[in-house]
Amino acid sequence: MKAFQKYASDGYLVARSAIPQPLVSNLVTAFYDEVKTCMEPLLRMSTKKFEPHHFDAAGFMTEPLLNPHITRNRKLASFRQAILDLACSGEMLRALHNATLWPKHGLYQIMIFEQSTTPPHQDWYFLDTYPPGCMTAAWVALEDIDPTATRFFVVPGSQDFERTEDSIPRYMEAMTEIFKKQYTDNVVIPDMKVGDVLFWNSRLIHGSLAGTNPTRSRLSLTAHYIPDGFGFGHRNNPNYLPQPHKLVKGRPISYLDDHIPGPPTMKRLASRIRRFSVRQKNRFFRPRSGSAGQEADL
Repeated sequence: MKAFQKYASDGYLVARSAIPQPLVSNLVTAFYDEVKTCMEPLLRMSTKKFEPHHFDAAGFMTEPLLNPHITRNRKLASFRQAILDLACSGEMLRALHNATLWPKHGLYQIMIFEQSTTPPHQDWYFLDTYPPGCMTAAWVALEDIDPTATRFFVVPGSQDFERTEDSIPRYMEAMTEIFKKQYTDNVVIPDMKVGDVLFWNSRLIHGSLAGTNPTRSRLSLTAHYIPDGFGFGHRNNPNYLPQPHKLVKGRPISYLDDHIPGPPTMKRLASRIRRFSVRQKNRFFRPRSGSAGQEADL
């Protein structure tokens, strides 16, 4: 209950040593063995496009990966499995439950960072539950984050702030200015060690601050989870599609989007989901639990 009270009050919670070392080690090994050596384009967070690696002078990947847990690249099979093992582990889901008190969650999105910065923002402008405000994100340190490296920050209590803009560039520009004027003195930069997890609510202002030592990386995994029974989307264009979640090897994985190339059946499903969302836009959605037998044991 103390974890939930901290999370509800401040909008974030740090769970120390929440992820067992073997799960982290397997993921890190697969990242260096399969991802860093991969010559094929991979889906990137910033552009939502498949692009090759871009490395800085220190050899760090500067463009974060988006949703590598559902990649169809067979060369990344161990990496994909290691992500699922960590992000859907009993340890992760129990820590998530302790923070939010929701009994079950589905994995919505994964990102992998090595060396990049993220401007201040709130996730719910881009992705969230429907009804909004109940998505939880988890930032997992895959190495000890050096004080001179790029580091993750949060603004405690900022989950009550709301900003509406009609485009992502305008929103990001506005948030950057608001952050400088109102929130720089309230920033918290947690000291993160390997296996630590920082949970935050979709409405909390957060981001990362550039480090002073370019030879230090911030290898990390970010996962976004939605409680069972909620739809998903984002605050300007929610998809009124309830769960239960699709299962991937027995793990609850939320519906895939059409950024991932797939067979025609998947593309037709994505098209039907979009049409369904438009038809349901003005209808009242009531969260409900998924049907028995359609979810993994968490």
